[in-house]
Amino acid sequence: MLGRIFKRAEKLEEQADDSLVEELAPRREDRQSVYAEAILISRSGVEKRGILMDMSEHGARMRFVSADGLLPGDMVKVRALLKAFRGIGVVRWKDKTDIGIQFHKRVG
Repeated sequence: MLGRIFKRAEKLEEQADDSLVEELAPRREDRQSVYAEAILISRSGVEKRGILMDMSEHGARMRFVSADGLLPGDMVKVRALLKAFRGIGVVRWKDKTDIGIQFHKRVG
């Protein structure tokens, strides 16, 4: 019986590893370097000023002094200050200073 439980746990770990590989797969679109100051507002009210580093049609990478307070899955609004760009999307990944955003709606 314990053998079955351990085998089942191993299968679940393998499936989790497979989903991680999918997340690390190459991008479908090339991103263009932007470097534009922007404001990000999360649904929970966290407002951060940062830099749009690069963008594609469906996503962007933003850099902050610290990405604390933002988590993958958070809904966010992004507004570039000197460019005509606004977007609504979801945080897909983060590290200490950068986040990746997948846009659902984009203007500009």
